[in-house]
Amino acid sequence: MFTSIYWVIGVKLPVIADLRDQKFKILKKAVKKLEKDGIKEALARNGIKPVDEAVVMLKILLASLLFRLELSYFVEELKNRSKLRKLLNISEVPDTKEVYDFMAKFEEESFRKAIEQIINSLFGRTGRGCFKIVVDTSGIDLDLNKQKNRKSNEDLEDKEYKWGFDGNEFFIGFKLAFAMDYKTKRPLLFLIFPANTNDCQIFEDVLENLKRRGYLKPKTIVMADKGFCSYYNYSIALKKYRAVPVIWLKENMSLSKLLSMISTPLTYFIENKIKDIIFFKKLVKILVDYLKRVDELKAERSEVEDVFKLGKCGLFMDKIHRFTRRAVAKFVYANVLLIAILIRLGFREKKALQRLAEW
Repeated sequence: MFTSIYWVIGVKLPVIADLRDQKFKILKKAVKKLEKDGIKEALARNGIKPVDEAVVMLKILLASLLFRLELSYFVEELKNRSKLRKLLNISEVPDTKEVYDFMAKFEEESFRKAIEQIINSLFGRTGRGCFKIVVDTSGIDLDLNKQKNRKSNEDLEDKEYKWGFDGNEFFIGFKLAFAMDYKTKRPLLFLIFPANTNDCQIFEDVLENLKRRGYLKPKTIVMADKGFCSYYNYSIALKKYRAVPVIWLKENMSLSKLLSMISTPLTYFIENKIKDIIFFKKLVKILVDYLKRVDELKAERSEVEDVFKLGKCGLFMDKIHRFTRRAVAKFVYANVLLIAILIRLGFREKKALQRLAEW
């Protein structure tokens, strides 16, 4: 049984805790995840204190996201519903302003690191890195009335948000770069850029951050769509990071032309690095094998799109009512954490992700 909690003819339905409802079952399990010692340690390491208070704030924020409700409304429901408080294991409910003030006092970077470490605690260590990583970007559309207040690029010069294009339409906001382990669906990396940043410009930054976190190892497959396609990105991935950049070729590019522009580093020959020469040729061969079956691989890559769909449609990232990078980033990072918890709870197959996004 599942009872939707949405607006009905302008009226918000009450949030009545019912464990026969699938979402409340999920919420109960998510709360238990947030109460683990590893979560509290991650918060403390990044200066997000008092830790017990931080856990309460996270429970409230993630629960409001799960039910796609404004934070202020969910807080009021929490104050009025003893069963809901019991489900979240919260005795005293803070005011909405207290929740916002608590979140506002932390820097974006410390909050992002805390979320990363919480995800690490949920999934455990990756050991020798990841075999296959899927990379994608998504527009972060701010809840601005663009029709009433048409803004030119000049109007946005002093703003942190910018005009961007997300495949189908223009929007004002930011761009999220997201990397996910293909096998486990574990979120590995989430970075925010101005909306007008080209995907090609992001790729090297993504690789560097993946390497720094220990996810990118020699021969790791990094899959991305043609928005990331450039000769430079193929070259830098193969030569600097020793990874296999399985990026879909653009219409005006051919595999033969790509191979003609990818040459073994000259220093390998000068310094007689035979093993490096053999390894580089092996990377290129793996790349060619993958690009020859690109249609098959597009189905694999589509699974990261299901994760984005979960964030943008199933949760609350479609229109964000926040207007500074710092506020937007922390809201998005909280969404990523909720997605990670849902995946850890077993929602990692394509059908399960699609079902969650449609609730």
